[in-house]
Amino acid sequence: MDSYFSIKNWDTFQQYKDRDPKWIKLHREILNDYEFDQLTEIQQNHLMKIWLLASKLDNKIPNDPSWIGRQIGAKSKVDTKQLVTHGFIVMYGSVQECTQTYLETETETETEKKLHWSNDFDRWWKSYPKKVGKKTARSIWQRIKPEADTLIADTMLKQQNDSQWLGGYIPNPTTYLNQERWNDELQTRNGSGSGTLSPSEEYEQRVQRENETISKLNGCHVADDGKTIPPPMDKKQRRDRQPGVPRLDS
Repeated sequence: MDSYFSIKNWDTFQQYKDRDPKWIKLHREILNDYEFDQLTEIQQNHLMKIWLLASKLDNKIPNDPSWIGRQIGAKSKVDTKQLVTHGFIVMYGSVQECTQTYLETETETETEKKLHWSNDFDRWWKSYPKKVGKKTARSIWQRIKPEADTLIADTMLKQQNDSQWLGGYIPNPTTYLNQERWNDELQTRNGSGSGTLSPSEEYEQRVQRENETISKLNGCHVADDGKTIPPPMDKKQRRDRQPGVPRLDS
């Protein structure tokens, strides 16, 4: 069979990290597509099943209606001419022609993806308060392909509310991306979140614990400014301290 066809604009809507996906993306905008509405219900059903077949065959489908019908379990004849007329599939006269067009489309799609990821990264980088390791961060971004709006929102939220970030403890951009820090809970000074303290808060608590230990050992009180305040004197001690009053131990 020399004649093949492909789904038009397939790679614009069906993007995967690898081939042979177990599912396809069916966008709800198809309900507003005039050409899709012009198809009969049977033709619409055939088209959606052919989409599944395209995902299995790398979008290179032999133009054999009988074979296609068996593959998709159709109970009526598959009308590929109507699918061509309404712009859902594109016919090719040979495998070579189909493959060449497919590869060109793949190259264009990959270029568009890289440009999109680069623009998303620049938007996030602009919002991130710590500007170090940009080249490495960009490489990580293109590898993990995060949702830019999610990361930007998390970055802005933590700059305004996270106790660690407010205390100056902001992870490097590469650490933020590699460890997926946008999934971390927000740390606040009132104790919400996972309970992790900022460096300044840890220092304040450590000083407080040290002052309490000194107080217990010396029987005195340590003020907030670090000065030692002796414990209050009892009646005997106050009398011994008064001038002109003989000390009992003298």
